[in-house]
Amino acid sequence: MSFDKLLEADQRHIDGASRSEITKYFSDEFTRNGGSEWLSTNNRYIVDAAEKFKIDFDANPKTVDCRGLISYISASAPTHLIDGWSFYSRAVEALLRGDSGAAIHLAYYTELRAAMSILASEGIGVFKNKHPIITSDKSYEVVNKVIGWDKDSGAYKRNPDTAGTHRIVWPLLAYWSKTHKASDLINSIIRPEGIELSNWLNATKSHTSGLAISEYLFSKWGIDLANLHEDHQNRNIVSYQPSELRITKDPPIDDVLNFVCETWSFLQPSPGGRFLDLEKALLKHAITVSSRSVIDKILIKRELNLSNDITDSYCKFFDAKKIPLILKLSISGSDKSSPSYPMEILARSFLLLFIATSSVKSHFSAAGATEFEFFWKRFLSTRLCYGKAETTEEALILWEDISEIVDATQAWSKENKLATTLGNWRKDNLLGANQLPGFELAAIWGLAA
Repeated sequence: MSFDKLLEADQRHIDGASRSEITKYFSDEFTRNGGSEWLSTNNRYIVDAAEKFKIDFDANPKTVDCRGLISYISASAPTHLIDGWSFYSRAVEALLRGDSGAAIHLAYYTELRAAMSILASEGIGVFKNKHPIITSDKSYEVVNKVIGWDKDSGAYKRNPDTAGTHRIVWPLLAYWSKTHKASDLINSIIRPEGIELSNWLNATKSHTSGLAISEYLFSKWGIDLANLHEDHQNRNIVSYQPSELRITKDPPIDDVLNFVCETWSFLQPSPGGRFLDLEKALLKHAITVSSRSVIDKILIKRELNLSNDITDSYCKFFDAKKIPLILKLSISGSDKSSPSYPMEILARSFLLLFIATSSVKSHFSAAGATEFEFFWKRFLSTRLCYGKAETTEEALILWEDISEIVDATQAWSKENKLATTLGNWRKDNLLGANQLPGFELAAIWGLAA
């Protein structure tokens, strides 16, 4: 299938997008406001940004508030991300209730928000039909067209219509993923033992560059954003047509519970907003993608300056044949009627959320922004029913509660393999049914820790 692409002129705009302007917002304006709100209520674009930007851009002369626009796009990076984790939570809740249609619908919008957050972190705004790109000179460019595949002529042609939100996201993300900006981000995110991905790839004599790894990961994890526009009829069927008239086979209950439990297992938080087990899994995935089957222990120890014990543990980890379910599902391409498809799109949306979370967190770290109580305390008491926590350390300790619920769910699954349903699981595990979908915790751990 041939997907939409950006015009060459717009590719240059993406090349010139300024990530540093986003960091600057969090070090300057956000900090000056006391870290008490994501965006000043005086910002012109805080409500209905797309429509107001269109009015300002179309005016003669243009009346765009450039500083306000930069602030809005900057603040949209964490807020799209937070909404994405909430959509993911509701998607998992739907999956645990046997509602695959709602899970797919919400997982798609999770992917959309995760992609919008990643792009906003890079200075790329996704609006309605005029999409502003922040440049390093505190100005902007606009992208609003794409090149689409014309089946009749068998060639790409410029689409005369403006590209809306759903249509523009994949061309933006796909082109950006091929740039060194994307590989630099992935390189800094996947860094077990504090060692960046590129150094691991060198030490394992991997055959694939970091740039190729970045492009590969986004091509797999963002495929729904590409497919679901091209195949918009299927997306509309899931979103707008009665699900009871197209009942599909549900995934096995063991698969559902294992998927949710494994997802949580990758989210054990660490200070600095990192998820170390997920970083390790992605490192191994990258080495596997590089077709590196034999790992030289001596080379790893020498190149990365690791102790014997740590080197041994990583070599055993790399040699283990088991592939995490979430990574296996993320690169699967099952038909949308397949029982596994809801978990496949959830796996991809989860991994895009991880990238988005790490990207936003890197802005906060570079800017020295640390005050986010206005966000996470409200989420703990309302979205997650955990009551009060006075420090981020107390929020991190909530992992112990989740870990106990995961262990109890896995034990129940082993003991109840026959003649059981998700309804039975919820009946026997009321606490788990309430807390397991609460993936908003990952937003708190990833952004505020």
